[in-house]
Amino acid sequence: MTAENIRKAEALTRIGLAVFPVLVTPDPDNPYKTRKRPAIPAAHEQGDPCKGECGKLGHGFYDATLDPFYAHDLFAKYPTAKVGVFMGKSGLVAADFDVKRDPDGTILVDGYENWLGEWLDLPETFDFDSISGAGGKQYIYAAPEGVHLSRASDYRKIAGFDRQAGGSYSVWAGDVPESRDVFAPAPEWLLDASEVRSAAVFEGAVQDW
Repeated sequence: MTAENIRKAEALTRIGLAVFPVLVTPDPDNPYKTRKRPAIPAAHEQGDPCKGECGKLGHGFYDATLDPFYAHDLFAKYPTAKVGVFMGKSGLVAADFDVKRDPDGTILVDGYENWLGEWLDLPETFDFDSISGAGGKQYIYAAPEGVHLSRASDYRKIAGFDRQAGGSYSVWAGDVPESRDVFAPAPEWLLDASEVRSAAVFEGAVQDW
């Protein structure tokens, strides 16, 4: 696994993706959940700017690299780590559909089913199954240049549907594309500057609200 993840990390940098090692561990109380964190310890809070020092160890996923040689050395140092991709630095945005299950496997939240009710288009693009094994999926798109995007949980108030962008990362559970051409341009609805309410109209009475 070590050699496989090193090769994956190197190959991803060669198509312009910024990679870093991520430690992924199973949740002891739920086989359908995982815990993940950057293997590189963060010296400051995640939202604090790196102030031009992101190339130095000690900044969590902000230390993601585009250099295949540095990626080789970094993943050799963390042999059990998975490959993380820093979305903002890589110019990507992901439509992240979560499926949350209880320990018995019963679905509690299905992000895809909830998203379907919004009648939004999902252009064909590169995708892969999420690492948790619960049934989630990520669709990876090219982010437009010059547009500031950020991570958003329950994006557009859609339960179980997250936007991974800007200062967030994805555990790259898929294969390595041959080029960036596989990443379709992100659809407009995925590019909101901030979280917005669903377009669905509330039809209940005031007392119900």
